[in-house]
Amino acid sequence: MFLLAIIGCVNVGKTSLFNLLTKTSYSLVSINNSNTRDFNYGFFLKKDNFYICVDTCNFENFNFLNKINLFVNNINYVQNKFISLINEVNLVCLLIDITIGLTSNDLMILSFLRKKNKNFVLLVNKIDLVDANLNYNFFNFYKFNIKYIFPISIRKNTGISRFYKYLLRCRLNKYNNIFIKKIFNFCVNLDFLFYKFKNIDENIFLDLFKKIKYNIKYDIEFIRIVILGKFNVGKSTLLNNFCNVKRSITSNIIGTTKDFLFCNLIKFNINYYFSDSPGLKCKQDLLKKNLLNIFSSFNIFLYLVDINDGICKYDLRVINFFLKRGKIIILIFNKCDLFKKTKIFIYKKFLKSKFSFIRNMKIFFISSLNRDNNFISSILYYIKKIYFCIFIKKIKPCVVLNVLRKINSNFCKKNNILNSVKFKYSYISNYLPFVVNVYVNKVNLLNASYKKYLTNIFIKKLDLIGLYVKIKFRGIIKYRK
Repeated sequence: MFLLAIIGCVNVGKTSLFNLLTKTSYSLVSINNSNTRDFNYGFFLKKDNFYICVDTCNFENFNFLNKINLFVNNINYVQNKFISLINEVNLVCLLIDITIGLTSNDLMILSFLRKKNKNFVLLVNKIDLVDANLNYNFFNFYKFNIKYIFPISIRKNTGISRFYKYLLRCRLNKYNNIFIKKIFNFCVNLDFLFYKFKNIDENIFLDLFKKIKYNIKYDIEFIRIVILGKFNVGKSTLLNNFCNVKRSITSNIIGTTKDFLFCNLIKFNINYYFSDSPGLKCKQDLLKKNLLNIFSSFNIFLYLVDINDGICKYDLRVINFFLKRGKIIILIFNKCDLFKKTKIFIYKKFLKSKFSFIRNMKIFFISSLNRDNNFISSILYYIKKIYFCIFIKKIKPCVVLNVLRKINSNFCKKNNILNSVKFKYSYISNYLPFVVNVYVNKVNLLNASYKKYLTNIFIKKLDLIGLYVKIKFRGIIKYRK
């Protein structure tokens, strides 16, 4: 396995190159300065050779000579992580902008790489913006004794084939098992890699994992879970607690997490594939095409709310937005260590009485800073239960018919008006959102209260807590001869 890291200054195109190599779009690209803060990891395959690509943050605030805290929050931690990554990586790809050229920070990192005796390559991006004097610009780069220079354009996908040919010529070093085990669970396209080779007998792929000594089965399902919420709610600390690793950077500053960070956790013989998301400002963020495509790939949503602030209108809009699109939502209230159990119980009653859709949702009250609580195992057990109920077992229509018959017999004894109403047939038209079509002889006699009564009993009997359940009542059409 070959490890390569993409490094460079601000707005050079590191994340777009990472997305192009890994064929994903989870690391977000924007014009804003220093958008990437956490490191992203991903696989890509070329002619039976596996490569791990690492997207890094900009190194402008780092001081490689003296370890000084130039940036108050976590810069020393990120700098140490950056240096340890360069020590382990086989190839360093320095990405620069051709319109700007080599800056003083680029020259500083080149001298640092030469001291470490690291193999490095210069990738000159945005060559489509320069038409004339192209050779002159490259002569300036050769002055610095750089052996391998590749002119590329990520936007138009030109010049990258030469870079692939160079990677195939490079010798694969020995497997660094300790470092690969750390990185392996953080890869962006880990589930795609397993689904790709699930039904294919690839000797290369099997030998790879024998050498890494990483015990993962092909039959294990990937449950994709995303943690959603506003800023400074505790999403990144919750991800770190789930995986017992400091995956994402935590701080009090608003907007520290700016990318979708992934982490795999194996428990109960299941791969829980967690991801931390950037904080949502307004409803317009959800309607963006990039975010909608990313959110559509997840199965379960953990919506995190600060209990000190409470649920606002924006939180309710976001929950409704994903419920109607057939997503399983689990509501989690964080920072509950200062509240007593009696206050939490009263607040839970208040929520269920005020908001009708919250009655059918699973609610957890946690404190992500206190690891002594058993909230992690309880959340994981509930996720496993609801996932297997909907995605794997899939409720049969005969079960729905039995529930309807019991409801009809019990309710008709109490109400004499509905004795003439009879349920003939029912079937499940869709699982996410969960839609049941019920055929009735007299639809007009059914009240709105009776319809609500049916949906609530369906949710309780079939254990569909956290789903958007909809029952469509349809009349029976009598055909004439």
